[in-house]
Amino acid sequence: MYPSAEQPAFGIFVERIAEQLAENGASVDRVVRFDRGNKVIGYLSFYLKSFLAVLFSRHDLVYLHFPSHSYLGAALALLVRDLPLVTHVHGADVAPDKAGRAREKLIRWVTGHCLRRSTMVIAPSRYFAALVASIFPDVRKKLQVSPSGGVDVRRLRYQVPTTGAKLRFLFLGRLINGKGVHLMIEAAELLEQDDPGLEFELVFAGDGPERGNLERGAGGLAQASAQFLGGIDPHAVAATIAACDVLVFPSHRKGESLGLVALEAMSCGRPVIAARNGAMEEIINDREQGWLFAAGDAQQLAAAMRLALQADQEQIQRMSLAARARAELYSGDVVGRALAMLFRNVIGGRRADADVD
Repeated sequence: MYPSAEQPAFGIFVERIAEQLAENGASVDRVVRFDRGNKVIGYLSFYLKSFLAVLFSRHDLVYLHFPSHSYLGAALALLVRDLPLVTHVHGADVAPDKAGRAREKLIRWVTGHCLRRSTMVIAPSRYFAALVASIFPDVRKKLQVSPSGGVDVRRLRYQVPTTGAKLRFLFLGRLINGKGVHLMIEAAELLEQDDPGLEFELVFAGDGPERGNLERGAGGLAQASAQFLGGIDPHAVAATIAACDVLVFPSHRKGESLGLVALEAMSCGRPVIAARNGAMEEIINDREQGWLFAAGDAQQLAAAMRLALQADQEQIQRMSLAARARAELYSGDVVGRALAMLFRNVIGGRRADADVD
């Protein structure tokens, strides 16, 4: 889970966290598996590199992301090396997206073993920390919240909202079923049925297996237009957000541990229409930084989109400023310093225990 030339957006928050730790005085060595070639060989190579890196490490602790995929090599080395382990859970490592009882049991077993071995467990939100604690109650006291690197508020600068002739609703992310993206088409159809003269635009920035179905569904819209931009380079995210008026975040995934895309839009001053799911109710107050609707409910999404269409410039400006103010609470600088302090506490506690011994 780390960006590469082929997938520059994949796991970009892990890269951001590593950079923040380095900026706050930590020495960071990375062991990364890139998604290239044969998957089995790739994982075996990754586990071997992880094993050797931990076995011969001169660092004070091991920091591991996505334990269901990353733990094995480190686990073997930690049988020999008595180093503190900090584990950062992200989503599907606790709440798997893909169905299958055997698969889910295996993921839960590996993740649970890793979390019990850990000195500290990091979750991206209070919602996800509570979910982890409900599944693995014996790690409750180890849990800390750190929002996955936060938001780069300097790069994602505030942009004054200027609505054009058509309001533009943006979806930004992977076009997969769990993200609820199909609800935007269903909500648009409902809006057109209620008001055939209504004009607005849907913008889909991202790629994935649902793109074909979405394009076919959008082709049936009468007045609303739809634009499919494909995958977006991380450097183009701010411009893509700024070119639209409202972000729609309809995800109904149980493993939606934070919602960085919503925070990125809010950093740019764009209100967000979000499903009441995951951490969204921590981030958004209904009708202050955006609008909330029941997850999976196209009728409620349509109602929220209608409220956005009916909002005057003064209301949009007020919500825009509130969105930016909320995003600044998740600033990468603030989040990075707090995370570095958590790590110092782990290392300091370890050294204090050694002095007592």
